[in-house]
Amino acid sequence: MFRKISHVPFYLLFVITLFTQGSFAAGKCEDEAKIQAQAVEEFKEEIFELGLRKADSKKYPMAASAENQLRLMSWNVENLFDTEPTQGKLDAEFLPTEGVYNGPIEELKGMTFAQIKERLCASIPERYRSSCLSRNWSPEMYAGKLAQIVATYKTVFGAKSNLPDISVFSEVESPRAALDLSNALGYTTSSEGVDFEDTSDEHYKKLKEQGWAKLESISSKGGLIMSNSPDERGIDLAIAFKPKKGKLELLESKEYFVEMPARFSPTRNILVATFLVNGKEKLTVMANHWPSQGSPTFVRKAVAERAKAIYEEYAKSTKVVLVGDFNSIQGETPHPVNEVLLGGSDLVDARQYEEDKRGKVFEAPGTYYFAPGTSWNHLDRIILDARLVRARSSLRLSEEGMSIFHPETNVYQKSIKFYRDVETAERIERATGVAIKYKNVPEDARDPRVKQAFLDDPDLDVLDVRESGPNGLYYYREDGSDELKFRGVSDHFPISVQLEW
Repeated sequence: MFRKISHVPFYLLFVITLFTQGSFAAGKCEDEAKIQAQAVEEFKEEIFELGLRKADSKKYPMAASAENQLRLMSWNVENLFDTEPTQGKLDAEFLPTEGVYNGPIEELKGMTFAQIKERLCASIPERYRSSCLSRNWSPEMYAGKLAQIVATYKTVFGAKSNLPDISVFSEVESPRAALDLSNALGYTTSSEGVDFEDTSDEHYKKLKEQGWAKLESISSKGGLIMSNSPDERGIDLAIAFKPKKGKLELLESKEYFVEMPARFSPTRNILVATFLVNGKEKLTVMANHWPSQGSPTFVRKAVAERAKAIYEEYAKSTKVVLVGDFNSIQGETPHPVNEVLLGGSDLVDARQYEEDKRGKVFEAPGTYYFAPGTSWNHLDRIILDARLVRARSSLRLSEEGMSIFHPETNVYQKSIKFYRDVETAERIERATGVAIKYKNVPEDARDPRVKQAFLDDPDLDVLDVRESGPNGLYYYREDGSDELKFRGVSDHFPISVQLEW
């Protein structure tokens, strides 16, 4: 975890920093620079990496699946909201701050979006109200979000012809968002077309008239299924797929309501789709998005029990894969996934199987990085019917197996330096002539390993903590430019599994 660099002349690092910051004034004598460099050599620095592992690097794009292979991907795309208010849902944070609303909700027609936000944000908890009012979820931001998802797919899979056969998405708000996403990726082609700058309902009006169920199999060139959950914010699940006769054909789909314990808000339904694979074998995909860590463990335990009961019913006639965001972390007791869902069942966690049985090393230590606790978690999982990991099974896990994707479009990096104490930081300032803006000391660190590093090594003066993990969408403007640019896409990494026959 720690990488010592004390044997590397520390002055080289600080000389580069000074040079790039223009700290050497013109005419500064060479002797003075040498004196400073020698003074810095006495300080010992180590690097503590909290980010991605650097082993067994996988290059993108992924190889295309063969005709006897099927790739299934799962991704929490983090708040993919459209730009319109939805009746009865708390989606005001993801509305524009400018423009006038002319949609189907009669009581809001003619109001400015700023007025709508003022009205609707008043009903949400006070601690979220400020961000609800200030966030400008404009058509441009919505388009940027979709574009970043597409960019990630393009990086990981290359051509549209190499799309995963099935993609399961968590945190998709509406039929419009689901259809815009599947169209943009190439899963579906809608006769209404998609215009990311259009804030009206016209291009999916027919879908709303027909009802949610008609999202299934939008066109002969693709398929899309979506849940209609009672989640208060309107968050739902979507399954996009590439139907192909003889390889992947949708047989049926259904969603299951999950009853929550008393006094807890409703959660997402479990969306289930059964396919005919290879023209002869059934495969059922269960899409999950369990309650967040804002709810106690026993709430996720209740959802796990419901998912397990659904799985057991389908497993009587079909092999099953459970995917999605299970929102369960280490230390929960009983653990909703490891003990409740998997306990006593014929189910296998794909990542655990790859590590334990195949010795696979994943570059990413998890799918979600919790910065306040400096910890990686496997919130997103692929759970396999044990029959899928048997070597002689007619439908089985391929050599590629499970993957966790972390392309540059979905990764952030930052560095925070910690000093043994303020006096050490000030000594370095005097020695280098470079001001240290943030004099972080071990007591300021969220991660106890930072403090322990200084306790373990009395000679350690500086610990450079480098974080990297999945990055949510944000936008920026370059100096002198009015054009918005976008970085990041989701605070979760996408995962996939490949099966073969």
